[in-house]
Amino acid sequence: MEKLDHFYHNQVDYFMQLMMHIYMVVHLQLVLLIVQELYQEDQKEKLEFGKLENKLKL
Repeated sequence: MEKLDHFYHNQVDYFMQLMMHIYMVVHLQLVLLIVQELYQEDQKEKLEFGKLENKLKL
């Protein structure tokens, strides 16, 4: 019984670590995706602002 209990705890521990790892990786990728989206939006706005600025100069 003692050995089986130990085995069970190891499996649960492994599963928890695996889930945490998956969560961290997915979370990181989501954060990177959001940052990338925001950066692209920012670049677009700067481009639009640049065009507007050029029109005002003319």
